[in-house]
Amino acid sequence: KLKNKNPEAMETLIRSNIKPLYLYAVGQGVKKDEAEDLVQSVWDSFFDAIDRFEGRSKVKTFLFGILVNKIREHKRRLGRIVDIPEDDQLENLVNSQFDDMGRWRSTPEDPFQRFNQGEIRKYLDICLKKIGEKYSTAFYLKEVEEENSEEICKIMNVSRTNLGVILFRAKNLLRKCLEKRALGIGEN
Repeated sequence: KLKNKNPEAMETLIRSNIKPLYLYAVGQGVKKDEAEDLVQSVWDSFFDAIDRFEGRSKVKTFLFGILVNKIREHKRRLGRIVDIPEDDQLENLVNSQFDDMGRWRSTPEDPFQRFNQGEIRKYLDICLKKIGEKYSTAFYLKEVEEENSEEICKIMNVSRTNLGVILFRAKNLLRKCLEKRALGIGEN
């Protein structure tokens, strides 16, 4: 129906995906008006490419893949791409938090005990911007959009093993950032 440009199918697709796409773009640090423009360009790109869509992934995955690339291009133009380096310091931090079985060495403080939901959301948004695009994309797709790992791997163009490492690091970095804010350490 979409390939035939069926108006009802197109409207249903747009209605069910426009808000998640917009919220994801804003969550990635894109200003609201720029996010609206990026989401619009996703639809333009999608409908331009619909004839080439082979259905090997869900339409939603395809849309998010387009959006991820649009956000990267947008940030590149603005000079805003900042990723946490993959270095020994990060590896040491991760290794210091978990034993050989992958369990926490000490139970982390739960920041939800100190903040109400509105405050947590504010700090989560701040922390998602700080941890870098790769980590925040993986976390958002897995935890907010509840995408399965296979779909996320397609969107991000990573292996399943690499995705596991990215999600592990994203959660650890978010936990650290949120703990700092819960304890009043660092920038707000």
